[in-house]
Amino acid sequence: MTTRFLSHTALEMLVRTSADAVIAVDQGGQVCLFNPAAEHAFGVHAADVMWSTLGHHPALAPLLALYRQIAPDQDSVRAVLTLPSGAVCPVQVLRIISQDEIAPADPPPPNQLPQMMHAIVHDLKLPLSAAKSFIDLIPAVAPLNEKQAGFAHRAQNSMLSMSNMINELLDMAWMEGDGQLHLAPTDFCHLVHHTIGQLEGYAQYRGVELDVSSPSECVITADERRLQSAIMNLVGNAIKYSPNGGLVQVVVQIEPQQVTFQVIDHGIGIAPEHIGHLFQHFYRAQNPDTRRIEGTGLGLAIVKTIVDKHGGKVFVESELGQGSTFGFTLPRV
Repeated sequence: MTTRFLSHTALEMLVRTSADAVIAVDQGGQVCLFNPAAEHAFGVHAADVMWSTLGHHPALAPLLALYRQIAPDQDSVRAVLTLPSGAVCPVQVLRIISQDEIAPADPPPPNQLPQMMHAIVHDLKLPLSAAKSFIDLIPAVAPLNEKQAGFAHRAQNSMLSMSNMINELLDMAWMEGDGQLHLAPTDFCHLVHHTIGQLEGYAQYRGVELDVSSPSECVITADERRLQSAIMNLVGNAIKYSPNGGLVQVVVQIEPQQVTFQVIDHGIGIAPEHIGHLFQHFYRAQNPDTRRIEGTGLGLAIVKTIVDKHGGKVFVESELGQGSTFGFTLPRV
């Protein structure tokens, strides 16, 4: 993974929840970022405009004029547009500069970028954690009616989504940096239950049932923080790709030489031609069923990196329309 990919994906994750329509255009004039607010404002799906020029799609004509206003010494322009529907929308168009266009002295040294990103993103965790704590306290402080409880529940899950984005950014910085593990005796079974407990609210919000089958204890030598990220990614994906009313099964099996972790869903499944690419950086299997499902294509790559560094192996089995099984093995010695 390159620092250019790292920077672009960080930008994509940070603007995903922006109320402004944010569109990024590369030096070739092609759309390389189109956030959900832009999809809503212009009535088109990101998948339909990505890697095409602004002039290719009639609905984006106002953006082309805006893009041409970016001066050579600027990298963005912001305006409030009145759309054909009559709606007024704040819009920001970014010009993404390639590494070839940047003078060698301009960017920070590559080995400093992960450190800078880690410091910046880590600072985001504190206010986010504080806000989540206050939201969690609301039902205990004052009784809520059904509508108010629904709002609080949605806020909790938005906070969880943002927290997951921040954790992914931190994992990206770790992967680009030294990528070292901090190994210690870890009760893997306890870690699984603890991590899934953090996803219960998200599963309820998505109408998905979680079922966990695990021994009571299994101590291995591992980096607990990194393994928690791997578990969170796999179980969170299974919830995200499951239908309302679906079931996600989490199974931990202990063998003399290894422990096996499996996440089984009964969702949309994956076509055979995509399976071999799933653990690659930025790869997302695109089809009409997944177009509206958020994701950066980095989660599974993060899982593979973490498992590989522990001396384990990742695996996946899937059948289109029938669901998927993702998992990994870890050595016990």
